[in-house]
Amino acid sequence: MRRPAQRRKRASTPGTVPAPVSGLVKNRSLVRPDPLGAEVLDGWIPTSRGCRVRGGMLRSATVGAPVVSLFSYQSAANQNLFAATATDVYDISSLNPAVVPTADISGQTAGYYSTQQIGTVGGDFLYIVNGLDEAQLFDGLAWTAINGGSTPAITGVATSDLSHVWLYRGRLFFVEKDTLNAWYLPVDSIGGTANSVSLAGIFQRGGSLLFGATWSLDSGDGIDDKCVFVSTEGEVAIYAGGNPGVASDWNLEGRYDIAKPLGLNCTMQAGGDLLIGTDDGIVPLSQVIQKDPAALSLSAVTRSIEDLWLFEAKRNTGQVELHKWADEAIAVVVLPSSDRTLVVNLQTGAWAPVPGWEPNCAQLFLGRMFAGFEDGYIRALDETGLDDTDPFTVSYCHSFMGDPTRFKNGQMVRFAFFAPQDFTFKAGMKFDYETEFGAAPSATIPNAGSDYLVWDVGNWDEKLWWSEAIEKSTGVVVTNWISISGFGTTFAPTLQITSGSSQKLDIELIRADYLLEEGQGVVV
Repeated sequence: MRRPAQRRKRASTPGTVPAPVSGLVKNRSLVRPDPLGAEVLDGWIPTSRGCRVRGGMLRSATVGAPVVSLFSYQSAANQNLFAATATDVYDISSLNPAVVPTADISGQTAGYYSTQQIGTVGGDFLYIVNGLDEAQLFDGLAWTAINGGSTPAITGVATSDLSHVWLYRGRLFFVEKDTLNAWYLPVDSIGGTANSVSLAGIFQRGGSLLFGATWSLDSGDGIDDKCVFVSTEGEVAIYAGGNPGVASDWNLEGRYDIAKPLGLNCTMQAGGDLLIGTDDGIVPLSQVIQKDPAALSLSAVTRSIEDLWLFEAKRNTGQVELHKWADEAIAVVVLPSSDRTLVVNLQTGAWAPVPGWEPNCAQLFLGRMFAGFEDGYIRALDETGLDDTDPFTVSYCHSFMGDPTRFKNGQMVRFAFFAPQDFTFKAGMKFDYETEFGAAPSATIPNAGSDYLVWDVGNWDEKLWWSEAIEKSTGVVVTNWISISGFGTTFAPTLQITSGSSQKLDIELIRADYLLEEGQGVVV
């Protein structure tokens, strides 16, 4: 005989989830989510123990027209940062956001450059090429257009046809645009007769040579280095040896297939590996030589954000760039066609998108990451607490958890942070994979003014200035329990923080605690 259904008494269930050390995770099953992942992590920077609120963008220089590329030159005597528009190259090393400097190079027909610095007995030099204009050489003081009659000179190939440059075992190598030819100079030279290396008999899928790179197996320069050639169609040829002109010192080690690469500068050296950005993700070259192309996405550095990466790759129309920022233990991925930039922690491999960072290009210079924008400004990233003069909000939603066969009723939530003081935030809980956030919370204004002076606000000789040392003297801040409402079968704590002053927020998420009422099921 069937008994009528009876609902058992519900009990309050406490719990704790750690900060999302795994970063944004989009490739896990909804049934078995990553307990250390996040469903939303907009505007946070992954750290080795969680994630921190990003800094803002500081307007640092201007060139008066859309910035197409950034590059730098550094020697014992000079440190220069350059910005290029579609027609001109500017030295912006003075970092003056109010004045457009006089152009160092004018009348160019393309503004996206491949660059390479080389040190010789004659000094340090920087080459830039764009595949349309003559190559330009910077010696620390001035630029020289390089051709067959200049000093120095390059003969054997028109330098206006050179679209990419890299350094391999002391030799400058160049790509000849729209061909399968590479060219190289003598060792430790910035000029001379260029000799060719043809990949026509190696690559099998057509297209042209896109870029070359050095694969340094031991994280340095040595005899184990490999010379890598990559085509527009995603073919990779790897050579060993030091002199392409000597058969015994130049050997093809293999040809491999990857998805189409996303740009001239979409590579990065990571330890003993070379990372290449492709349509299917950022793939390590060490995996390219071991796996079938169809399986490479499983080994991609972007595996945890595969869906997001595929979306961005499909809509990308510009040159995607990878930039290592070792001081911050992150890498920055510039997506020119997107409304966000991606960052990844170099130690944990955790990813997070940064909405609002929409540059065309970027360059690390003297430990700071600068980015060039469509409005002609160059901005320093992850500095101050404002995007120019505008507040910004960061949002976090943990990966959804819970037995999907039982209803939960959210009751309370609290968070723990590493932070120097209390701050304003908005906490809550989402249910059943719904991640829409409501209105942003009020801006957090760091309470430095009560005990310390703030730059551009305080007066000299009144109190101590708020300093980096003070900012880094953080403690653990545990918030009070906050009542919440909502119900569903799966749940996730959420958090929003708005940064609204010139002072960068020093807030790192540690954990989230929750209390919810969970049904015990139905007995039939």
